[in-house]
Amino acid sequence: MDIKVSVIRENHKYLLEAEEGENLLRLLARNNIAISSSCGSRRSCGKCKVKVLEGNGGIIETERELLSSLELAEGYRLACCIDLFSDLKIELLPEGEIQVLTGGLEQRIDFNPWMRVFEMDEPEGENIYLLNYCNKSLKVATEPVTGVYGLAVDIGTTTVAVYLINLLDGKEVDTASFHNPQKIHGADVISRIHYAQEGRENVNELRRLLLDKLNGEIIALADRNGIKKEEIFQVTVVANTTMSHLFVGVNPRSLARAPYRPVFTRGLEFTAEAAGLGINPSGVVQLLPSVSAFIGSDILADLLLVDFDSDSWKLLIDIGTNGEVVLGNRERLLSCSTAAGPAFEGANISHGTASIPGAISSFKILGDKSFEYGTIGSKAPLGICGSGLVDIIAEMLEHKILTPTGLFSDDPGNGFSERFTYYNDIKAFVLVERGASSIDRPILLSQKDVRELQLAKGALAAGVNILLKEAGISSRELDTIYIAGGFGSFINIESARRIGLLPENTEADVVKLGNGAGLGARSYLLDRSREDRVEEIIEKMEFLELSMRSDFQEEFMSSMLFSGGK
Repeated sequence: MDIKVSVIRENHKYLLEAEEGENLLRLLARNNIAISSSCGSRRSCGKCKVKVLEGNGGIIETERELLSSLELAEGYRLACCIDLFSDLKIELLPEGEIQVLTGGLEQRIDFNPWMRVFEMDEPEGENIYLLNYCNKSLKVATEPVTGVYGLAVDIGTTTVAVYLINLLDGKEVDTASFHNPQKIHGADVISRIHYAQEGRENVNELRRLLLDKLNGEIIALADRNGIKKEEIFQVTVVANTTMSHLFVGVNPRSLARAPYRPVFTRGLEFTAEAAGLGINPSGVVQLLPSVSAFIGSDILADLLLVDFDSDSWKLLIDIGTNGEVVLGNRERLLSCSTAAGPAFEGANISHGTASIPGAISSFKILGDKSFEYGTIGSKAPLGICGSGLVDIIAEMLEHKILTPTGLFSDDPGNGFSERFTYYNDIKAFVLVERGASSIDRPILLSQKDVRELQLAKGALAAGVNILLKEAGISSRELDTIYIAGGFGSFINIESARRIGLLPENTEADVVKLGNGAGLGARSYLLDRSREDRVEEIIEKMEFLELSMRSDFQEEFMSSMLFSGGK
């Protein structure tokens, strides 16, 4: 029996056909309708909320644990908990346009393109060029074209950034960005690896989700700028190692179990047709190499933007769904990766959200104990994104609402006792009253949310401390700290130091790279000499597997604590 599912999202309506017994979350994924699912359908995050308008199965115990009584009374359900046996009409929460950082540190790039372009005579007033891709392993057939463009693509676990570049003059034409649509199968790489492990069909689905969305954005970029997608001849891709595997349709299951060996780390080249990208079929797709299971080509791209070729020690921290750290100078490059989890992206936080309009991105407690907060786009608040979470925790520590161990204070003298409540039977603190939010409920921070932040920042800080120990230096000897990634570019540095996310005992300059991975991919696209630089970095890089270190657990537990008040 075919089952009809009517889906409403803002101004869009969809009518889907489902098989009897099909899970609603899987149905939405199959039809490329994005919805958050931090846990990857394991029924533990409570993020895949939908509002049931017509037709309703029984509420299961999991939903009673993850949703508030108010939400249940208003018809909210979890898509992962709804198996379809009758027609259904639902409304999805507004996704909002995610604010993906595409800019960052300005850098001089030599224009030394991979494509050799030779101008011909101009018949009938049109510019026609001969094109040849000069590379050891692959040559594109020479053919006449009227424009030559390339794409630099940064495939992150949470977001994807695309740069359209004119390969005749090296100028950036336009950028695009979007949620990684694979998020429906989990907010982190481990969730997606677990999904891929279930079979070849799942690997193919994860790849299809990404390619379908990416190809749609390529068409939109071309149309918006008055060019043909057939005039795009080169694509340079960087990604973490898991995303690299999924981009080419390789099962990443070996990355989730010891000894954590990737199927491949070398750089790969394909024709566009083989890669499944909708550009000129003869075009070239370059996937940059990775270092290890946990240090991908995105980190190599970061390193193309910074200077580690001096005697002074520098630290690079790429803060995202995963946390990668590189410590080095001209003599050594030490690296590690930490399972920071998706808390910095707003996932696994009760009222966390991605960087969309309405997300609380900054927070301050004023002298009269009132709250001042900023939201993305200056919209009414609907949740908390990563930079807002860091500010909130820092302010709560400063005003002794939180203790150094991360527990809510029971001290009634701090003047905030009336703001405490319970959310799903867990102690919570009201940040925004129901009437001031755009989601018709208060915005809260629960004790569990604080613990999620502690786990994330503890893992990252432990990684930094172990690299410093391995190099035999202290944080005081650091000359520069580079922060890469969208989250890292928006955080308040003092708040990050206050909670112990960044080293406190240092006078190092802090430089925000912005989207280092995307900008590094762009530099590789424009300057073929960067290939040699990437190989030099790989040769020099030492990777420390933290899970094999006897001192990691001790460092991790110590780094979870917050320092005392100022």
